[in-house]
Amino acid sequence: MTIGLIGFGNLGAAVAARLRQQEHAVTVYNRTISRPLSQGHETVNTPAELLQRSSSLILLALADTATVNAVLGGKDGLLAGDLEDRLIVDLTSHQPEDAPALHARVARAGGRYLEAPVAGTVAQAARGELELWASGQLADFEAARPVLALLATLCTHAGGPGAASRIKVNHDRVMAGSVDPG
Repeated sequence: MTIGLIGFGNLGAAVAARLRQQEHAVTVYNRTISRPLSQGHETVNTPAELLQRSSSLILLALADTATVNAVLGGKDGLLAGDLEDRLIVDLTSHQPEDAPALHARVARAGGRYLEAPVAGTVAQAARGELELWASGQLADFEAARPVLALLATLCTHAGGPGAASRIKVNHDRVMAGSVDPG
C-alpha cells in the first residue's frame, strides 16, 4: 500500500521511516522536498498531486490548524482533487473547537476525515510507540486502524468531531503538571 504523507518535519519523518520499515511505500508532500528525497521517499510538488500517487489513506503531520487549512485549500490543495474513497487522517494537534470545521470541510469535498492527534516523542514515533486518539466515523477508524497500529501502542476511537482533540489537550495538561520543576 502506498500511503500519502503531508508534512516531513520531525514527526512526519519519523512516521514515514516507521511505515517504510513496515514495508509500506510512502509518497510525501512537503514544502521543501530535499529532506524526504534524501531519505528515499517519492515526493510530489502539491497536495493535489499526492492524491494521484497514493492510496486511499493520506496522513497529515503538520504544525497547526492554520497549516492544515492551507494544505486543504487553494487550487493545488487536497480539496481541489478527487477525494472520493479517500480517508485523511490528521495527526496534527488542534484545539477542540477547531476540529468540527475540519471534519465538515473535508466531508463537503467528498472525503472522509479522522482527527487523530498523537502524544509521544520522535523516538517513540520511529518505534511505533505513540499514543493516538481518533475522532470521526467508527468505520473510518476501523479502516485506518491497521496503519495507525503501526504507529501507536495506544490507538483508540474517541467519538465524534473534537473528542480526540479534547483528550489530547487534557493529556498535555496532565503531563505538564507531572513535570518535576526542581
